Amino acid sequence: NNVLLWGARGTGKSTLIKAVFNAFIDRGLRLIEVEREHLVDLIEIVGLLEGRQERFLLYCDDLSFDADDAGYKSLKAVLEGSIAAPADNVLIYASSNRRHLLPESKADNQDVHIVDGEIHPGEAIEEKISLSERFGLWLSFYPYTQEQYLAIVGHWLDRLQAGSVG
Repeated sequence: NNVLLWGARGTGKSTLIKAVFNAFIDRGLRLIEVEREHLVDLIEIVGLLEGRQERFLLYCDDLSFDADDAGYKSLKAVLEGSIAAPADNVLIYASSNRRHLLPESKADNQDVHIVDGEIHPGEAIEEKISLSERFGLWLSFYPYTQEQYLAIVGHWLDRLQAGSVG
């Protein structure tokens, strides 16, 4: 699946992507970092990689867009796929501090409608969240205190020493 890792800065989003790459490099996985300004070339990049023997992660680090950013539409087109089947050897992994990748304004959120007690977002919000919804998997990274971090490290050290990680 294409993956969006979103959440607080410094919580390990990019590190996790690099760890996945390192875990599978010996099985033919390749990592290509695509800078935000080169997202407009995604369709061409995928076309060049399609059919190759290797498997590719196209990695977009610290991804977010302005409302009129052309890269947004290119990424959305690749995630949606086209009439042809998507390349089966290419996945997109992106990290971001934002869940929805586009800024949301107060005015956007005021265009909601309530129908039978349920909230229905307006078109502006639907468009802004549609990109992140194209990713098959979302992983959320929430901030934590140093005390919580040390507890997590302690937990995993205990498990690794006990040999129960598998």
